[in-house]
Amino acid sequence: SSDYSGLSGDLSDELVGYWSFNEKSLNTGPLSSDFQDNSYNNNHGIETGGVEIDEQCTFGHCAKFDGVDAYIEFGADSSLDTFASNQDFSICSWVYNAGTAFVDPIFAWGSDLNSGASFQIKGTTNELQFSSLGGTISAVGNTPLNLNTWYFSCLSADRDGNLEFYLNGESDGVTDISSTANEDWNRTSGVYKAATSRTNGRFFTGSIDELSLWNKALTSIEIQQLYRRGANRVKLQVKSCVDSTCECKSYGPGGTNNDCDGDTIVNTLDHDDSHKAEFIGPGGDGTTYYSELYNRPETEVGFQCALNTTDENPGICVPDEISLTGSSKPTGPEFLNLDYTQFVKPPANRYAQYRVYMEADENTACGVEPCLPELSSVSFNPQGTTKYFGETQSLKPIKALYYKSISNVEIDADNCVKYQLSPNDSDYYWWNGAAWVVATDNNLHVSTKEDVKAYMTKYAADRGPGNLHIKAFLSTNSDQTQGCEIRDFDVFYSTKL
Repeated sequence: SSDYSGLSGDLSDELVGYWSFNEKSLNTGPLSSDFQDNSYNNNHGIETGGVEIDEQCTFGHCAKFDGVDAYIEFGADSSLDTFASNQDFSICSWVYNAGTAFVDPIFAWGSDLNSGASFQIKGTTNELQFSSLGGTISAVGNTPLNLNTWYFSCLSADRDGNLEFYLNGESDGVTDISSTANEDWNRTSGVYKAATSRTNGRFFTGSIDELSLWNKALTSIEIQQLYRRGANRVKLQVKSCVDSTCECKSYGPGGTNNDCDGDTIVNTLDHDDSHKAEFIGPGGDGTTYYSELYNRPETEVGFQCALNTTDENPGICVPDEISLTGSSKPTGPEFLNLDYTQFVKPPANRYAQYRVYMEADENTACGVEPCLPELSSVSFNPQGTTKYFGETQSLKPIKALYYKSISNVEIDADNCVKYQLSPNDSDYYWWNGAAWVVATDNNLHVSTKEDVKAYMTKYAADRGPGNLHIKAFLSTNSDQTQGCEIRDFDVFYSTKL
């Protein structure tokens, strides 16, 4: 979990419509709709005229319109009637205008010019515009929108005060609308819709993403924070490791943190070592990132890794094999390992690392200074079965034991502990079943505690009086769920002949 660009207050408060347009295809919304209303008022969108799904968007997918006859209807439920007299409201959306017309409608309601209103891009000059009823209010923003550019556009209306436009988080024009506070701008007929005018005579050309409607006037701080969700991006990837240096996600036979697969080629030179740890995102490799886009309940993230439309690996989910529904959580990002499928979740290991990418669109939305990404904290919360260090650890006493003879040895240790003995701390020996011979492989040439207890006196007799160096090797099982402990190693010896 992490915490960044914290939202003050609850931006879901008095949210009456929220269409993220994250569907991967049409006719996949609730109740045979095309686009889900994530405000849970169930005013789902139905496309008309050939709306397309665009992938070059601010948050995942978005809706693309041809400017000819394509638009989306959200119905006429009273939950959307938030424009009565003295009723404050706000409308926000990311827009990408690809062509100019008389007007390019973003959101409109009503069926004729004598009821309802519309939020749009003004034709020819391309500023934001709001028009009510038959034009009792026609407010226009200050800044022309360039074509083929994403903008975060908002209007915030205080019905007995001002209507204020915002462009990319900054104020873009204020109009006094107090004289019309008593006017009812709700529709008297028709429906709520995106990308077309009240009369269905004008159409938007381009793409619309994250369209939202509130029955309150958003503050400048709230709008800035909404903008930063798209303009400031904090993306994370994680690495799961068996070793503290985080080089390996697992070990091959004889593997170490310097050579994960144990093929004697060091990690820095071994480019096909499948045991090396890699930074991955929710898709299982480095092409995806944990971000605000994936900050949603597990039921709203779907994985179809085997589609292989743009890749050939059924165990990796590239972006077009991940589907998102619903909307991002209002809280700071939290990504649970259990949310992701067996194909793409990080391996369950003892150690982990993360790396962070911070991106920002060019902007001056924070007091004429750029709004930049912020990351104030990151926490990892272990869960599930306890994991132990994956690489074999060796222990030996600081000083050698000098003896003239050895009569017995007692060992209190788990069976996973293995041993070697040495007279000089250079040549170590192991019991091969018939004799004590020099060990040349610390993974294979080791003795059990039963062997040491049974044949320690033979080791001492074969080598005669001298120093005894003991080395113990501790290792866990293959899935690192088994502890390995040595508690006591007692040698009964004499220093007299």
